[in-house]
Amino acid sequence: MATRCPNNKCSENRLWIPPRAHCPDCHTEMIWKTLPNPVIGTIYSFTEVVYAGIGIELSTPYWQVDVEIPGLATIPKSYLLYGKPTIGMKVKAEFRMKTPTNTVLDYYWVPYEQ
Repeated sequence: MATRCPNNKCSENRLWIPPRAHCPDCHTEMIWKTLPNPVIGTIYSFTEVVYAGIGIELSTPYWQVDVEIPGLATIPKSYLLYGKPTIGMKVKAEFRMKTPTNTVLDYYWVPYEQ
């Protein structure tokens, strides 16, 4: 799910992830939009995290990735579940369903193979 500004006079018509309550440009209340399934994106940048810090329940090292999704105003950040990232690599969003943490760690990316 993402949010979008419904104001036709607003110059920003793209989707936002994470969702916003109000448009950052015109302050209109945002509306919810469903993204296509599956959500496919392209790795925009990445870094290897060796020490995650307190509150991050991931085994280190792991790859933190910024993923560009067509039609989004933002470039969401998450992690690559497996594999080694490259700039331009296609990835698919997946979600932790069995033991969710109810945090941003519940969504991640996996290499996308058509």
